[in-house]
Amino acid sequence: MLAQSVGGGGGVGGGAKSSGDDSRYALAVSVGGNGNVAGVGGNVSVSNAGSILTTGGLAHGIYAMSVGGGGGIGGDATSSASGGNSQGGSLALGVGGRGGAAGNGGAVSVVNGGRIDTFGFGAHGIFAQSVGGGGGSGAAGTSEALGNISVGGGFGGGGGASGNGSAVQVTNSGTIATRGNDAYGIFAQSIGGGGGAAIGDGGSGSAQGSGNKSIGISVGGNAGSSGNGGAISVTHTGNIATSGSGAHGIFGQSIGGGGGVGAMPAPQPAR
Repeated sequence: MLAQSVGGGGGVGGGAKSSGDDSRYALAVSVGGNGNVAGVGGNVSVSNAGSILTTGGLAHGIYAMSVGGGGGIGGDATSSASGGNSQGGSLALGVGGRGGAAGNGGAVSVVNGGRIDTFGFGAHGIFAQSVGGGGGSGAAGTSEALGNISVGGGFGGGGGASGNGSAVQVTNSGTIATRGNDAYGIFAQSIGGGGGAAIGDGGSGSAQGSGNKSIGISVGGNAGSSGNGGAISVTHTGNIATSGSGAHGIFGQSIGGGGGVGAMPAPQPAR
């Protein structure tokens, strides 16, 4: 028996590129699009009063899961400006798009009053799980400015926040028998998503001038926040029998997601 709800992923932000070229003063600014917010996983509810029999590895009797969508990915931004005159100046800015926030996994509920038999490796009697989506990745922002007075700035987009895992509840008054290694009677788990990463060189800004009035600025993107694991509740009044190595009768776990990875700025010295 399979019951599953999966939230859609956030879209990818568009990239941006700009350039400016003038005999004296030049300006170029580009901003990458942000990744969009992902969809949430809906609530999943399963009730069984009959008989279920499966054979084969990972063939769970009841498989119930809700997964939040992954956050959208930010778009890269690149800009360049050149003030060609020896007295000219230029300003170039590139701002990478931010990763979108992920969706939460929905609540999962399983009620079993029947009989479940499984034959196979990792074939749990009941598998119930809620998973928050991972945060979207931020994009790089790069720039290059040329001129007597020049400023180049690159700003990396931050990673998006991850989704939370929701509550998982399993109630069993029936009979569950598994026959295989790592085949649990009841497996109940909630996992928070990992924070979005600011991928690549988060920010890279360079400035080159014929004089000494040039500035290069680079700012790496921030990591996205991690998600929380939800509450786990297992109520058992029936019978559970397992055979095989590592085959627990009841396994319940809630895990918070890991934080995202920040990007290292990639500065280039002003010349």
